Amino acid sequence: MKKIFTLLLLLAMMMGKNAKAQYVTIPDTNFVNWLKGNGYTAAFNGNMMDTSNTLITLATNINCTNQNITNLFGIQYFTNLSSLDCSYNQLTNLSKLPTNLQSLYCNTNLLNNLPGLPTLLTRLECVNNQISNLPALPSGLLYLWCHTNPINNLPTLPSTLIELHCEGCSLTNLPSLPNTLQILNCNSNQLPILPALSLNLTELICDNIGLSSLPSLPSTLQILVCNNNQLSALPMLPSGLLELYCN
Repeated sequence: MKKIFTLLLLLAMMMGKNAKAQYVTIPDTNFVNWLKGNGYTAAFNGNMMDTSNTLITLATNINCTNQNITNLFGIQYFTNLSSLDCSYNQLTNLSKLPTNLQSLYCNTNLLNNLPGLPTLLTRLECVNNQISNLPALPSGLLYLWCHTNPINNLPTLPSTLIELHCEGCSLTNLPSLPNTLQILNCNSNQLPILPALSLNLTELICDNIGLSSLPSLPSTLQILVCNNNQLSALPMLPSGLLELYCN
């Protein structure tokens, strides 16, 4: 009788455990294989992932670069994820992103657009894709690297931004630059006029953009690269300037 009771108790515990499990199908085999090969096997049954498993809900970092992944569905269930690097894959779009994400690296994919960005995001790198427009940028974003994309216009830049790398895009103008900005690289666009520069800018790279004049340069500027433009004169150079390239 005691053995029967113990067996029934174990069965009830197993059923309770299975009842709590919440499985979803992860459609991309390469993503499944990467997850299983990097410590998440216990959260899987075949290609079904238990989204309630603590391996999933407590994970903070995923770096699945260069795995031939075409579909990242399932990443949204990693609710505590702070950093995601899915660069060098074959992604044409991104699934909904985890709400706590702070750093997103999705360089060198086949992305045409990005989903809505998490409000806590501080770093976005989406270099070398096919993105023509960026979504609204989070208010606390610090670093934006979006170069080598056919982007026509940038959205409003957050007042916290420190670095903007938008070289090799299809820009014809830049939005207002926040005074927090320290590095601006906008070379190889069509920007005959630059907006007023940040008072904290230390590095300006604006090669090959069709400039006929430069705006006033901030006293903080240390590096100025303005090769291959239509400049006939330079503005007053800051006393602390260390490097000047105006070929």
